Amino acid sequence: MSFSRVFQSRIVARPSHRLYSTVPEPTAGGNNAGLVLGGIAAAGVGYYLYKQRQEAQKGTIEKNAEKLGVQAQEAFDKSKERYSDAKSEANLKYEETKAQGVAKAENAVDSAKQSAANAAELAKQKALDVQAAAGEKVKDAGERIKDATK
Repeated sequence: MSFSRVFQSRIVARPSHRLYSTVPEPTAGGNNAGLVLGGIAAAGVGYYLYKQRQEAQKGTIEKNAEKLGVQAQEAFDKSKERYSDAKSEANLKYEETKAQGVAKAENAVDSAKQSAANAAELAKQKALDVQAAAGEKVKDAGERIKDATK
């Protein structure tokens, strides 16, 4: 038989399909579907517990952040209020100082006007006095000339 087998072609010598006459017996391992479902369920429970713990931690972090946010907002509001108060106070002082400066300037202008008016009146009076004195001198000179010609 080995002699006839040597001369056979390789394709015929090794068929690719099963040439047994009986059906193979099933293995004793069984179906792994239960194991796969159990693994998926365990993974789901683990993920759920992980998420619950993460949410619980996130809650405390968010609560702390919210407390800090409220405190920061209160501090910001207080500083904003103090800024507004200081700004209002500065504006009042500015307006008061401005009004005082305007009043002083008006008083100085009024005083200068009064001094100028007094000086003008005095100069006018002196001019009238000089004019009157000059008139008297001219009149006296005129009378002397008149007396000298008589």
